[in-house]
Amino acid sequence: MEITSNAAGTIPDTHLARVFPPRKGHPAWGVEGPASVIKSWGGAAYDSKRRRLILAGGGHTDYGGNEVYAFALDRLDWRRLTEPSALDAEDNTTDGTPVARHTYDGMEYHPGLDRVLMFGGSLYRDGAARDSAIWHFHPGPALWQPGAQAPLTGWPAAAVDPRTGHYFVHVQYSLLEYRPVDNRWIRRSPREDHVGEGAAAIDPVGNRFYLLASGKLWYYSLDRLVTLYRHRADSFGDTGVERRRGAGLDYDPVHRRLVAWDGGRAVWSLDPVALEWIRHPNADGPAPVGTIVRYGKRHPISNGVFGRWRYVPGADVFIGVNSAHDNVWVYRMPDLGTDGTN
Repeated sequence: MEITSNAAGTIPDTHLARVFPPRKGHPAWGVEGPASVIKSWGGAAYDSKRRRLILAGGGHTDYGGNEVYAFALDRLDWRRLTEPSALDAEDNTTDGTPVARHTYDGMEYHPGLDRVLMFGGSLYRDGAARDSAIWHFHPGPALWQPGAQAPLTGWPAAAVDPRTGHYFVHVQYSLLEYRPVDNRWIRRSPREDHVGEGAAAIDPVGNRFYLLASGKLWYYSLDRLVTLYRHRADSFGDTGVERRRGAGLDYDPVHRRLVAWDGGRAVWSLDPVALEWIRHPNADGPAPVGTIVRYGKRHPISNGVFGRWRYVPGADVFIGVNSAHDNVWVYRMPDLGTDGTN
């Protein structure tokens, strides 16, 4: 379902661009401007306490604004929670907040802490992943606080384990674990073969961390107390989503399935026991358009969905957004028969 207006009916769309900061006097507009918070490898987290999708982005040469946005499901509108910070000569913020970055799938809401955790990413202006701190965003007062430094950093794909409250994040070569209770990092895997940016989700029933990246589905078994190793999931069925670069991935606790979205009409779901992908084509009715035509060729609207695809507890829907100039969408999984079909 497309969310075509705010709850009061006074705003005719749910475009993030409505609440962008003005360009005049902006500290770091960059090449793309604030549309980059979605377009350029931008992620998000779902604040289940306040029922808001929280989003930040920018990074590299695209955009240097580090403001935070929220889409509230009670009002059905976007708000800008913070303002873009001023930068010094080395492109660090002057107020101690995190530098704008491609957030990928590094933003996760932690319900126990009531904070959004953010890690890694490609920073403004040089594009390097040079920030190894984990950042805590307090959604209530809208304040940032730095956490512990990790042993390495990179392009993140993260998920919070609902059983332990630990934040697990994969960065190209390794899996890291952050323990909020004592603000401590642990490197859980050795250096392995390079896997590019992607999205992650944890299946709490099977106790696995899943990673959708580099054209494949991978997993780590979290029940081991010592070193963890990355495995290729022996998935089958309609595996097309594994080749969709930057597809979003989250866990549906009602259907006990991993659910992926690449920004377009179709949605894919995976039974983590059988490892069978099912494509839900949504052939009838409205659906997002994930591509545009430029110079006679079709291109994706954004450089990946990553964390902008989130399960909404209580409502049993997913919320997805793929452009600052298009509406927000929600999706409900179909009823699945005993054979897994619609």
